[in-house]
Amino acid sequence: PQAHPDLSGGLSLPAMTYAFWEPLFAWGVIAALLLIFRRWLNQPSPFWTWAGRRAYAVYIIQPPVLVGMTILFHPWQAPPLLKFALDGALSCLSAWGLADPLVRLPGLRKIL
Repeated sequence: PQAHPDLSGGLSLPAMTYAFWEPLFAWGVIAALLLIFRRWLNQPSPFWTWAGRRAYAVYIIQPPVLVGMTILFHPWQAPPLLKFALDGALSCLSAWGLADPLVRLPGLRKIL
């Protein structure tokens, strides 16, 4: 069997190389995605206009929605990954669903 370099930290050359390589690679991926999206997907659509108008409201109401949904799922005996996936998906959908009428209310329209 081949020996693998110790990448767990410390002052070894493989650990330092990995410590510099990982963020540089991630920045490269992010920059490439930004360029791709700016070039080919930078056009308004009805869905993105709708979602953009409600994004701040979702940002504000997401934590209580997520906590409430997690409390509802607490007694359910299921694998943790399944509970995580359902909790995340349903709380996101619920937050977007709740944000829509909130943004339409005259008093909250200016705030959200």
